[in-house]
Amino acid sequence: MSKEIGNLERTNWTPRLTQSFIDNMRNETDVKGKRRWGDKYIKRIMSTIKTFAKWVHKYRPFPLDNPTKKIKSIPNGTGLDIERALTKQERNRILVLII
Repeated sequence: MSKEIGNLERTNWTPRLTQSFIDNMRNETDVKGKRRWGDKYIKRIMSTIKTFAKWVHKYRPFPLDNPTKKIKSIPNGTGLDIERALTKQERNRILVLII
């Protein structure tokens, strides 16, 4: 927040600022050029931030409503794309062995 708008005033926390934070985490890279934060980690951080924002909003409402209310979660992935992991022939061969 301090990088983006220059202060840490609770009333300046907006949905746009929250989305900017998520985008920044997704685009940050390490020295090798790889993404620094994985989707699972970002999702965990956002879950914590959403809980915190909900708690703050309950006791001291934000002027523009909860800044994390409309933020969409990062889609869940299975971690394994079966279509890329095995060819159709390999899948069929495994199924034949199992049956």
